[in-house]
Amino acid sequence: GRVRIVVVNHGTRSTIERFRLDGDGAQESLVWEGCVAVPGDIELNDVAALPDGGFAATVMGEARHFDNPAGREFLLSGEITGHLVTWSAAKGWETLEGSRAAFPNGIVASPDGRTLWFAAWTGREVLRYDREAGKVAGRVSLTYLPDNLSWSREGTILTAGIPDVASVRECVTKGAEVCDD
Repeated sequence: GRVRIVVVNHGTRSTIERFRLDGDGAQESLVWEGCVAVPGDIELNDVAALPDGGFAATVMGEARHFDNPAGREFLLSGEITGHLVTWSAAKGWETLEGSRAAFPNGIVASPDGRTLWFAAWTGREVLRYDREAGKVAGRVSLTYLPDNLSWSREGTILTAGIPDVASVRECVTKGAEVCDD
């Protein structure tokens, strides 16, 4: 009956933060419940809550690729750079076998947590991962680079993205805080 929110913190520390929404509808507040430190060798992009109190997250790639031009070019290349992970209080961090993809980005989970959908950003596709089978069980090819995923009220998955990697390269090269595209 409570709303819980999990978010990736890319700020002063690399963590997954968990909040609870309290209130009666007229007045609500966000209450911090805790966090989980992200392993230092990976960079996460998005997170989805799981029914057991844990979460699934997309690993864009290894941390070493994010602080240098050659690493960034690899991340933007369309090659397989990352995978999915889960975390639970009982098991800690686990890599999901069979989930490697080109720059994993947004993620959503089915209500029972068995199925995960995630965007392979530079792969231009959205993948369906079956946690029980331990593999990608479906994919949809797109004409753009899909970013985050969200559930619609009707129960469909929504995504948006950008047309190509060239606009990302230009924005990063400029060091822009806000990009034109």
